[in-house]
This record gives sequence, structure tokens and C-alpha cells, in this order.
Amino acid sequence: MTSKRDEKRKRREKRKKNNRKVKSGKAILLDRIRKSELLSKAQIAEKPQDAEKMSEVLLDFVSPLLDVCEDDETEKKAMEFSITVWNAYLLPEKDQDKLIQELISGLSPSSKADDLAMSKYYVDMLMERKKKYFPNNKRLIVDYQISGSRKKRHLSVASTFSP
Repeated sequence: MTSKRDEKRKRREKRKKNNRKVKSGKAILLDRIRKSELLSKAQIAEKPQDAEKMSEVLLDFVSPLLDVCEDDETEKKAMEFSITVWNAYLLPEKDQDKLIQELISGLSPSSKADDLAMSKYYVDMLMERKKKYFPNNKRLIVDYQISGSRKKRHLSVASTFSP
């Protein structure tokens, strides 16, 4: 027969063991990159020398959208939207237009004029921010991982090196 003390100890050890299994956002992102067919052979530099952290750059870039988000889900959608706009900016102009049109129509399947206009407004605003505040940053965002919530949000970003 097991004593209550032994049962408590076993529960405590089990909790400790379960807590150790929680991976950081960075670890999740690196695992996903290593498992990706497209990126499995990519050279990964966790912190390139003399390069600003793309997670900080991206949070600064998307800050106007994050300020109007009401919950974590909306923040994640704003982040995805902003990353697509960031990457579109780095494309040749004809490809930019095509990707932006796909992005806007995908966001507003109802095709309501107000929804389309709002999406277009945010695209234009982000494109202008990219041109004004980050003109020399040519790093393409390959993947990202958001963990935590609003007050304790952590963003891990995988990006290409600057050309």
C-alpha cells in the first residue's frame, strides 16, 4: 500500500516531468524548419552577427495593427497579414500587385466594399512603413512562431540573410 506522502511525491515528479516537455517558441520554430522539405538543408544562424533581430523589427513594423487588436487570435492574424505584406514588398512590382490582390481577396471573401477598402488601407499603410522605416532591410521572413499572450508575447522569426 502506498502512503499519501508517496502519492504526493509521485504527482509532484509527474508535474515536473510534464513541465520540462514544454518547448520555447524558438525551439518549436527551429524544429519546424528542420522538418520542412524546403528548408531542411538551409543553413541556420540563430543570431547573425551585426544584424538586428528580425523579431524586434517585425514587432515594430506591425505595431500599428497590434495596437487595435482585441485578442490573441486577432494579433496572430495581424502578424500573418503583416508578414505577407513585408515579403510582398521585397518582390518585383508586378509580383507585388498579384500577391497583394490575393491577400486582400482572401481576407474579404464577402467582397464588401468596406472590407476591401479597409484591407487595402492596411496594406498601403504597411507598405509605406516598410519603405519609410525599414528601406534597407531586405530580409525575407521564412517562418515565425508566436508564443505567450499579449502581455508576455514572444516572437521567434526565421528570415533570410540580407543580400
